[in-house]
Amino acid sequence: MNTRGRQIVGRAVTTDATATKVTLYDSGTANTITLTAKQTVWVTDLDLVAEVGAAIFLTEDLQGDSGTDNADLIAAGVVADNGGIVRNFTTPHQCVKGFTPKFIGAGSGTNYCIIHGFITES
Repeated sequence: MNTRGRQIVGRAVTTDATATKVTLYDSGTANTITLTAKQTVWVTDLDLVAEVGAAIFLTEDLQGDSGTDNADLIAAGVVADNGGIVRNFTTPHQCVKGFTPKFIGAGSGTNYCIIHGFITES
């Protein structure tokens, strides 16, 4: 039984370095979720992949500037061609209430982001 909250999976696919909001789904379904101002996303694990080597980021983009400020970062790194970043958080990353993570992929090629976690409401 899940005592943490509503289980989710999030996905984003890009072909450039534009910050793209991660689409959230109820885990195991194709039902998309629209986050409310009272809901918090918790990230338990993530997988970021870039077809062409470059820097890739998962961010909260708190300033709305598609930036990668340290306060915004959930995960970041520079990867080789077809490389990636995999993180399993011992303590889930708590996003700011009402914010959906954004993925910034490499400047070319196809970039993928998958997150797992849960949503709580308060």
